[in-house]
Amino acid sequence: MKRAITAVLMAALMLSGFTFGLPVPYVSAQSSGGWNVLSTFSSGVTAVAGAGAGGPWLAATKAGVFSSPDGRRFARLSSSLDELDVRTAAVLPNGRWFLGTDGDGLYVSGDSGVSWKQDTSLDCVNIAHIRPDRFHPQGLFVASLCHGLYASADAGLTWKGMGKGIGTFFVTDIVQPRAGVLVVSTRDKGLYRSTDAGVSFAALRTPGTSYEWLASDNVKGTLYAAGAGTLIRSTNGGDSWSSVAL
Repeated sequence: MKRAITAVLMAALMLSGFTFGLPVPYVSAQSSGGWNVLSTFSSGVTAVAGAGAGGPWLAATKAGVFSSPDGRRFARLSSSLDELDVRTAAVLPNGRWFLGTDGDGLYVSGDSGVSWKQDTSLDCVNIAHIRPDRFHPQGLFVASLCHGLYASADAGLTWKGMGKGIGTFFVTDIVQPRAGVLVVSTRDKGLYRSTDAGVSFAALRTPGTSYEWLASDNVKGTLYAAGAGTLIRSTNGGDSWSSVAL
């Protein structure tokens, strides 16, 4: 049971770029047959994103950003990205790719990684997570450590702030367990849930207040939240949480 729990959470954390905060030197993908190493790199991988199981794939490392059309061979993208501290990434099927950094904000490519530009419209330099909207192909969410939560309905062309009821600007992650429901983690105020597609949020009762990553088992409806040395689980949509031994 513990192995299964760890596999679910690790899958989410790998795709968000970190394994409990530690960069890893490889990119992996999961299928029905288990995990397969897609590529190895000379330095730690800090973020991974893909547009479905077949790709394309985007991988950020401590020594540059790479892409692959199918996960078999990765090529380095623009050297202008080499100095960025990339923490999260997202790939949309329409060729719009995103990198979220610690210190330089959000970077966007409209041509599948050929060229990049900094998006300053969020007025934030610390991006914690970028999550594609599971139910709207052009939708995106950004969890930031500057002004909280943002959403886009047009593949990142425009953004709006959201998060009424969230008691902090330090938003670290967001998941969508099902349509219309959002769960948000924060660095200092615990977890929040919206049941009206993000119009308003309410605090959830959790054992702690600081969580950096979220994962959702969309088949069983189980939610996971992880912080520094802490892993908790909910089997009822976030109504109650219990600690998971690691």
